[in-house]
Amino acid sequence: MADTDWELAKEEEGIKVYTREVDGWDVEEFKVIAVFNVKRYLIYNVIIDIASYASWYPDIVESAICKRVSETEFYCYSKLDLPWPTDDRIGESHMKVTHNKENKTTMIEMNAASQCNPDAEGYTRMTKGKGFWKLTSKGEGTVVHFQFLSDPGGSIPSWVINMFIVDNPFNTIKALKSKVGG
Repeated sequence: MADTDWELAKEEEGIKVYTREVDGWDVEEFKVIAVFNVKRYLIYNVIIDIASYASWYPDIVESAICKRVSETEFYCYSKLDLPWPTDDRIGESHMKVTHNKENKTTMIEMNAASQCNPDAEGYTRMTKGKGFWKLTSKGEGTVVHFQFLSDPGGSIPSWVINMFIVDNPFNTIKALKSKVGG
């Protein structure tokens, strides 16, 4: 799928949210682009501090690393408190970090996984998802690119999911920017 398939869905406060349809998926993929006026490592440190997600990441009420493979590879989970009438969700992810000094980028890849097995009573498991954070140094600032495609599982109609596919990522980037002072 070409990068030209993206449609700009929202542009406010220096944050651009794009969406696109993906073959074989009922929900849309999103990407968010914003420039933060802080160094890349400050943003990176917040993103990999999984246990702090509840303090800034919308809808997340609990998150933790359950298995660390190395400093740049780990498995984690997040519990999400979603608005009525949807059930709350729990998702597990395999995260892998790559730093490229030459290109001044940091890539944090995320893929759905099932290594943690946290208590999921009262939660619907999300078992399908993939995405990344790409942080690129630009002068004294950082270009933040957050992209994700996920099937929330359960019985939420795709049209309901797609209603939130713009505002949730927008609010995530806005909260991250506030957290890092960017």
